[in-house]
Amino acid sequence: MKRKIVIAGERVYMKFFDMKLFEPKAKEIDAEIVPFRDSDEQKFRAVIAAADALIVLDRPIRKEHFAVMPGCRIVLALSVGYDCIDLSAATERGVIVSNWP
Repeated sequence: MKRKIVIAGERVYMKFFDMKLFEPKAKEIDAEIVPFRDSDEQKFRAVIAAADALIVLDRPIRKEHFAVMPGCRIVLALSVGYDCIDLSAATERGVIVSNWP
């Protein structure tokens, strides 16, 4: 089964017009990139439920998000920091949090 990398947040697509930037690494690990641009919270939770990795920009990731992502191993914030990510919840679940400005 292919791994799933969810890329979420409208500003991600403003910063990286071409999502092909992520494709070589995704291909290396046999992962599928799943873009998510909707602001609907229920749809977001449904999409991230099967995520192995989550890439976000200015989209808060809270404890309830980690609760629906049992297979997620890393959350990457495309920003200078990662204030929008609940680090306590990530740590509880053994999820790595990193950033890439």
